[in-house]
Amino acid sequence: MAEADKVAPSVPALCREPAADGGILSGRPVAPYNHPMDDVTLPPELERFAAEVVAAGRYRDLSHALAAGLALLQQAEAEVAAFVVSLEAAREEANRDGWHSLDEVMAEADQIIAAKRNAA
Repeated sequence: MAEADKVAPSVPALCREPAADGGILSGRPVAPYNHPMDDVTLPPELERFAAEVVAAGRYRDLSHALAAGLALLQQAEAEVAAFVVSLEAAREEANRDGWHSLDEVMAEADQIIAAKRNAA
């Protein structure tokens, strides 16, 4: 079990601080945000937008509009985390199995295309 999981197992990986070396997930937990959201301050342009979507009937009230925005942010964060995992897996695969240069890949693609043209 990672040291960070022993400290705060309930803190999701996306809520961990970036590593000092620039890595995205260091494993160190960030203090959770536990403040009530009764008093949310938005920049004027977002406040106007929220008022407009509520007035247009797209959302019941400001809370629902903010919840929809946070749901999108949550989805985006999950997608970023999944992308980072796929990059790490690709790096591990390249380190294990080797990699090809762009020139090698392009040459192989050209050969495949030429073979398809010749077969037609």
